[in-house]
Amino acid sequence: MRTNKNAVEQVSPDKEIPNDKLKNIGMTSFGLSDTESQIVLASYVKTSKEDDPVVQVAYGHGDNRKVYHVHVNDVDTSNASDLEMFALMSYEGYKGRTAPDSINNYSAYKTMKADAGYGMASADENSFVNKKVNADYLLEQIYDSLKKRETEQEAKSFDVCEYLLQMIKNR
Repeated sequence: MRTNKNAVEQVSPDKEIPNDKLKNIGMTSFGLSDTESQIVLASYVKTSKEDDPVVQVAYGHGDNRKVYHVHVNDVDTSNASDLEMFALMSYEGYKGRTAPDSINNYSAYKTMKADAGYGMASADENSFVNKKVNADYLLEQIYDSLKKRETEQEAKSFDVCEYLLQMIKNR
């Protein structure tokens, strides 16, 4: 783990890692309007170190291009933005740790957030990048609410939630 650094660094597009040094590992979106969304890509930086894996998160074009480098080991899941959770969940999937019966970890996480009343996706760029939530607490609350597993869907959601909780606690 690195010290005295934030998990997320916004970098200028000219500092973006070239495609030949990246491995695409995730895709999501956030809302731009009622009818448009912004595609966001997560890419593992192949030159990053095993003890400090970096995921580049990028979206937009030209003057509207935004690039972030996320040091996944430094993501504090008790106070994380969707951008941070997207990078972390994409990296965990890249490493072969994927929630059961889920398209990918971040999709499963977004579904859990929606079930808790936080909405399925970030409403806009500001909420994707800057709005912090306590993912640990959120997932623990959902986990507790699903313990009875009264329906088949609740049983599946319980398994996914349990997997995500264990994944972020044991990384």
